[in-house]
Amino acid sequence: MNTRKGFTLVELLVVIAILAILATVSVVGYTAFIQGAEEQAAITEADQIKGTIDAGLTLKKYIDINGTVYTRNTSGKLEVYSGDGADDDNTFKATDIDATTAAKIKVVKVGGVDTVVYHSGDYHVDLNTGKVVTVNAQ
Repeated sequence: MNTRKGFTLVELLVVIAILAILATVSVVGYTAFIQGAEEQAAITEADQIKGTIDAGLTLKKYIDINGTVYTRNTSGKLEVYSGDGADDDNTFKATDIDATTAAKIKVVKVGGVDTVVYHSGDYHVDLNTGKVVTVNAQ
């Protein structure tokens, strides 16, 4: 009669292997979840900033952020304004947005095209499309 007590080494190794596989799948899923949440947070922040800019541009002709002047072109796209933007009556100033937020709005190359983006963490959100974009190496 077999009076064995406990588990064999093979049984323990099988259980450890199963636990390792489950841990790996969990970590990968959690990482993807966190990245998705961070990306969505950046999009939400950019959407709020875009709303503030749009509200400013309905009242004013230009927006001046960190010395760069923006306006809407004829198709409604936010772009860098080529004029001087010095008309104070028609300029929505960076001071209308808090300094930390204003510092995150930049013009960068996306697909070789100058694009106005909101930079949040590891993400750049195009303020015209509201989508996360890949910025070209500068």
